[in-house]
Amino acid sequence: MTTDTILSIFLGVGLAASVGFRVFLPLFALSLASYFGV
Repeated sequence: MTTDTILSIFLGVGLAASVGFRVFLPLFALSLASYFGV
């Protein structure tokens, strides 16, 4: 494996994680708010 391959893999994983959190966090906040009756 070359450095470029490893770098691109890490970049892809990082991007997927950030996008996933961007989708997940608002839903998580909404469910918490509804759970606590806010």
